[in-house]
Amino acid sequence: MKSNRLVPFQTWRLTFFQAVIFAVFLIFGFRMYELQVIRFDEFDAAADDNRLDELPIAARRGAIFDRNDERLAFNVPAYNVIITPADLPDDVAAELAVYNRLSALVGVPPTREIAAQAGGFARSLEDLVEEGAGIAPFRPVIVAQDVPQLTALQILEERIFMPGVDIDPVAVREYPTGELTTHIIGYMGPI
Repeated sequence: MKSNRLVPFQTWRLTFFQAVIFAVFLIFGFRMYELQVIRFDEFDAAADDNRLDELPIAARRGAIFDRNDERLAFNVPAYNVIITPADLPDDVAAELAVYNRLSALVGVPPTREIAAQAGGFARSLEDLVEEGAGIAPFRPVIVAQDVPQLTALQILEERIFMPGVDIDPVAVREYPTGELTTHIIGYMGPI
């Protein structure tokens, strides 16, 4: 017959089990330290590149012809310079370098101080970007409109040195018969 004897308590089994649990927590703790402290810069850079950008695309407007097949309104290409505040460098000196380079290309003062020295009511790149960053940092801010095509191409070439700066090609309505036609056709500007 089988006896119902209790097995004597063996402390070495408890000690071994506690050591295994301690080793597992030690490994988890070291791994957490490695990911959060040692490799922080690597994961921070990966997170900056891992964003979804939702870009609104304006509908193209077609040409308008009269009954004699003459154009009353059509689109011509124009280029706006935009800055996305969230994509600018975090370093203040690097951000100022971007402003200075862009200012030399488009003629908008880079900082408030330079805009104040120039006089008038010119807004600086710094003001425009801060205003846009306060509202929606991932939404591009228009800093210059209708820049010449050569300037737009130069900005596109140097875009790698100016993070956050881009060109937004837009269509501008042209009325060959004059500005009075705008009231008849029904479009005067963006709403």
